[in-house]
Amino acid sequence: MVKSEFIAKLATEFPHFNQRQVESMVEFVLRTMSMGLASGKRVEIRGLGSLHTKHIKPRIAMNPQTRKPIQTRGRKKIYYRASKLLRKTLNPDIDIN
Repeated sequence: MVKSEFIAKLATEFPHFNQRQVESMVEFVLRTMSMGLASGKRVEIRGLGSLHTKHIKPRIAMNPQTRKPIQTRGRKKIYYRASKLLRKTLNPDIDIN
């Protein structure tokens, strides 16, 4: 499901909001989550999962074209962990603890 499908589904589920209002709310939620992640906070949505960032240290890597070593910069990487409820829903036959 892409964002536009999600917005359309929400708009039909909540008819007292028009499509533009639903789109504004979804944009606000996503922007707030992005700002939280950018500032190093953990974002958790119960029943779905959590997102958090980790800092990746600079390292020496190999340029695949020239085979020369290059220094990479440190960066933040996003990690997602599915909730137990979601994992259980996706895999009902597996015992998840």
